[in-house]
Amino acid sequence: MRFIKKVLFLIIVFLLLGGLYYALSYFTGVDPKGFSLPFFLKNLQFAVGDKVIPLGSGESVEPSKEVLAKFSVLTDSHNDLNYLSKALEKVKEVESDFVIHLGDWTQVGTQKELEESKEIIDKSGVVYQTVPGDHDLWASSGVANFEKIFGAPYGSFDERGVHVVLLNTSDTKLGLGEAQLNWLRKDLIGNEGKMIFAFMHLPLYHPTNNRTIWEKGGMNSEVKKEVDLVLELFSKYKVKGVFAGDHHFSSNFTEPVSGVKMYIVGAVTSSRNLQVPRFNLVTVYKGGDYKVEEIVIEE
Repeated sequence: MRFIKKVLFLIIVFLLLGGLYYALSYFTGVDPKGFSLPFFLKNLQFAVGDKVIPLGSGESVEPSKEVLAKFSVLTDSHNDLNYLSKALEKVKEVESDFVIHLGDWTQVGTQKELEESKEIIDKSGVVYQTVPGDHDLWASSGVANFEKIFGAPYGSFDERGVHVVLLNTSDTKLGLGEAQLNWLRKDLIGNEGKMIFAFMHLPLYHPTNNRTIWEKGGMNSEVKKEVDLVLELFSKYKVKGVFAGDHHFSSNFTEPVSGVKMYIVGAVTSSRNLQVPRFNLVTVYKGGDYKVEEIVIEE
C-alpha cells in the first residue's frame, strides 16, 4: 500500500510540474528549460519604470552627431489590435522614418487575422516592411497566407543611408533554405560598406533561451549549419545589429563567435507578456554609430 501511495504521489508531482511548465511556457512565452535567473534579472529592469528605456548602442554616440535615420522595430502583436494601434500611434509620436514588424501578427495565421492587422497598419499611414513569424504560418502550413496579404517573406531595401535586410526565420523545420542563403550572400556582397541592419522573427542565437530557429522545434543540426553561415556572413560584412522577436521578453547580447550584436525586441501584445508591451526605436547617426531604446506602450 505504501509503495502504491508513493507511486501515486510521484505521478501527481510529475503532472503538477508538467502543468506548471506548460502554463509558464504558454502564458508568458518564456521557455523554462532555457530559463536563467541572472539573465532574467539583468533584463527585468526593462519591464518596469521609464517610458523610454535606453539599451545602449553599437558604438559610442555623441549627442551632436547628425541623425541619418530613425526607425521603429515591432514584433509579436498576435492580433492584439488595440495595442497594435497604440504602438503605431507611439511610432508616429517618436517620428520614426519607417517601421519593421518582425512577425507573429496573428495567433494562428489565418487570412482574416492577417488582413485585420494589415488594415490597422495601412490606416496608420506609416511606411513599413515585415517578415513572417512562426504563428503566421500555421493556418497555411507555410508562408502562403502571409505572402497573399503582405508579400515576399524576405528581401532588402535602402532607406536614408541604411541598408535593411529582412530574413524569413519562421520555419524551424525548413530553416532558411538554399535560395534565401544564396540571395543573402549576393545581397551582402552587393551592399558591402553600407550601414547594414538585419531583421527576422526567430533568433539565430540566444545565450539562455532555446527558442531559436535551430532549437525551438527540437535540435536541428542542418539548420544550425545555416545559422553558422549567416553569422559568418554578418560578421564578414559588418552588420551593425540583428533584431529578432518571438520571446515576448526583451534582451540584448553579443553572439560570442561572430561578435554580432543582437537584440530581442519585446512584444506589442498585452497577453502572454512578462513585460509591459513595447517596441524598439533605433536612431542611426552619420558615421555609423547607432542607439537603441525601448519605447513602452502606455495603457
